Amino acid sequence: MENVLKVVDPSFLRTRNLEVVKTLCKVGIAESKDVDEAVKVGKDAFRRWKSTEEVAIMDVLDNGKPIWEARMDMDSVIGALEYYGAYANNGFQGEYYKLAGGSFAYVTKEPIGLVAGIGAWNYPLQTATWKFTPLTALYLAEALKEAGLPDGVFNIIQGEGETGALLSSHPDVLMEIRHVTLELGGKSPLIIFDDADLKNAVKGALMANFFSQGQVCSNGTRVFVQKGDPLKEDTTVGATIHPEHAERVLQYIKEAKEEGAKIECGGEKIVIDGDLSGGRNFGAVACVLPFESEDEVVSRANDTPFGLAGGVFTKDLNRAHRIADSIDAGVVWVNTFNICTPEVPFGGYKMSGIGKRKWYNEAINILNYIYDSNPTSRAALSLLGHCYYYTQDFVNAANCYEQLTNYYPEVDDYRVYYAQSLYQACLYEEAMKITVQIENPELQHDMLKLQAAIKYGEEDLAGAKSLVDKCPDSDPETEINRGCLLYKEGRYEEALAKFIGAQQVIGYDPHLSYNIALCHYRVKDFAPALKHIADIIEKGNKRAPRIESLIEAFNLKAAIEFLLKNVEAAQEALTDMPPRSEDELDAVTLHNQALMNMESKPTEGFEKLQFLLQQSPFPPETFGNLLLLYCKYEYFDLAADVLAENAHLTYKYLSPHLYDFLEALITQQTSPEEAYRKFDVIASKHTEQLRKCTKTSKIYWDLEMYEQVEKIFRKSVEFCNESDVWKLNVAHVLFMQENNKFKEATGFYEPIVRKNFDSILNVSAIVLANLCVSYIMTSQNEEAEELMRKIEKEEETVAYDDADKKVFHLCIVNLVIGTLYCAKGNYEFGISRVIKSLEPYNKKLGTDTWFYAKRSFLSLIENLSKHMITVRDSVIEECIQFLDHCEIYGRGV
Repeated sequence: MENVLKVVDPSFLRTRNLEVVKTLCKVGIAESKDVDEAVKVGKDAFRRWKSTEEVAIMDVLDNGKPIWEARMDMDSVIGALEYYGAYANNGFQGEYYKLAGGSFAYVTKEPIGLVAGIGAWNYPLQTATWKFTPLTALYLAEALKEAGLPDGVFNIIQGEGETGALLSSHPDVLMEIRHVTLELGGKSPLIIFDDADLKNAVKGALMANFFSQGQVCSNGTRVFVQKGDPLKEDTTVGATIHPEHAERVLQYIKEAKEEGAKIECGGEKIVIDGDLSGGRNFGAVACVLPFESEDEVVSRANDTPFGLAGGVFTKDLNRAHRIADSIDAGVVWVNTFNICTPEVPFGGYKMSGIGKRKWYNEAINILNYIYDSNPTSRAALSLLGHCYYYTQDFVNAANCYEQLTNYYPEVDDYRVYYAQSLYQACLYEEAMKITVQIENPELQHDMLKLQAAIKYGEEDLAGAKSLVDKCPDSDPETEINRGCLLYKEGRYEEALAKFIGAQQVIGYDPHLSYNIALCHYRVKDFAPALKHIADIIEKGNKRAPRIESLIEAFNLKAAIEFLLKNVEAAQEALTDMPPRSEDELDAVTLHNQALMNMESKPTEGFEKLQFLLQQSPFPPETFGNLLLLYCKYEYFDLAADVLAENAHLTYKYLSPHLYDFLEALITQQTSPEEAYRKFDVIASKHTEQLRKCTKTSKIYWDLEMYEQVEKIFRKSVEFCNESDVWKLNVAHVLFMQENNKFKEATGFYEPIVRKNFDSILNVSAIVLANLCVSYIMTSQNEEAEELMRKIEKEEETVAYDDADKKVFHLCIVNLVIGTLYCAKGNYEFGISRVIKSLEPYNKKLGTDTWFYAKRSFLSLIENLSKHMITVRDSVIEECIQFLDHCEIYGRGV
């Protein structure tokens, strides 16, 4: 560069160190001519930097865009440089974390190192360069050099695909997976509703399709326009009378063209279909497509493998936000299009980027193509292994990481991923061999945990426990692993305590929350299990966790609903989980689909269960469920064949009780007498067990240890859940626990009451009273009122038929509700219900009813005397009047 400031005067200004008296350096003293020279150089540099027009012209020559658009590019480049320049000062801050026990950790941001970047030709200065725009790339390098960037920091290499491949595979270019935007363009939808500002909408549609000659990844090539209503005043064009006449008009136009007429616009019937509307075209092609409803246009807008951007034109902002939320696109503009700034994230869904859908299979197709052409590509193999792992194709993932360990034996991480993939593929012996080959001291702790997991998978619980015990107690995962071992041993409550303890240390984790829910499920404590599942699903929808967390949660929810006989809710839980094709389904989902759709699709269900039985491993319930379903549908021969062919699975997956039951069922076909004898033995065992359970539960009930009573009842759920007496006892136990159990109690009381709704007085009064209280405590006041009106109507009918008959159902319900409100401190309403319970006094007042009624009054009097509460005078007068009536009618009791 020629314009460099040169100081030529021989006089110097001395700079001295204040601590040590010596000269550090000599600095020339500028004179008038030096100042003139500096100003001249600055003015020349300003002229050069000021002139972005030269760069814009070069941009036009390079890629053919019009000059006005090239000038816009210059402004956007300046904006990007300013934004990232400011971010360099403020954006790379360290992070500080508090740890358990008073320790802390901090994270510092460091430079990555040598980076290779491949830019795009349509915006060469914004994203560097590509092979079609070499001029702008060289100009950019020259400008950066002039700006003072040291030599070698920014380098330009011109070339085509081979050049990029050499760069991406160069050993000195740092290779690792980073958070990037895979901006692959697509078929962006632009939706124009009938209330839009049409002038603005047309402008937006033109910008969306013809900006940069359509060579923009976010172009809105599918313009959806809402059809007009012919009954509205602002609809100006209607339809041709019928299709035959439309064809006739088109024929007239065709004949006119043949005679030499020139058609300026239209004149042809165009069917927009196939690649034109659904495939990707990187050019100035706009498809205008009519639509009628919101649901229709959202469905059609999302009917594409791409999903980079979209646009909505409407005056209704609620509708705009609703549609924007429904479109599978990373960026959605409202009443504008193609506004991009460096501050706003830019990326897409599906094949337009790794959005929250994570289209691993599509990535696998692309990566396999790259791998076929370059089998040693480190990037292709690494990404393939990653994608195979998260699609649960662990065998292929292991193959990828095996090749990487061979090509790059010095990278221990690849061995770790190889071992993990083998473990997930249930190739436990091979996985253990790889773990012992890893000698890196930093990885030994992780390898110890992986080896314990391998032993756990092999069901060597003693071996797994010995390895877990070697892990430090300070690691929360040690407690989690101990919980898993306890769970495997069937000690669910102890396992639950371990998981809850770990959660208190590390905070929320979806997998840990699932473990807690699973333990609750195993002890038949469904309410907290469903609560944890709801948390996983809710947080999953907000934070987009790994898909397996949601799948586990939905499967467990389906299992709970199925056990509670809510088959529709169970099926809904399976359909609510993230969508996958059938070949992507995990074993548990496949099992649950078979089980919960067996009534409507039995053949398909049996095929799925038979398929699972041939896999290794398969859900433990598969074997028993397949046998039970064969027997249910009277395929006893098939059940006998499965039992004989899989004798080795009998002791592992069937309990003694289930095996005896299945054997008796199958024997019934050949020897009814022998089968009857076996059933009689089974019944005797259960009768004795029930007697023991009943006696034990009575002891706990008398001690008011209701949680223990509930546990005993849950043990008998498998063979007593059809009994109304058992349901009532469970309902009473849940009711007595009060805290968060009223909803569960309602679930047991309600079916019994509904079953006898037409003759409701046949139901015990205390059952009706408890159900009303449960309704009230769960804010279902309308249901409580409906039930009480039904009871009152039935009692009036009885009184009409037999005037002397005394019925106390409504009396007891009101007494219980009144007592409840008094206990909660609402004496005014509670006392009013107690007074109403004894009306008419000649029929309802008795020793028992008075015993319970007086308790509320005594409580009221006690609190009034202690000045703890106040009530209105009218309430006191009502109480005195009530007591006078009781004195009058109570003399004859």
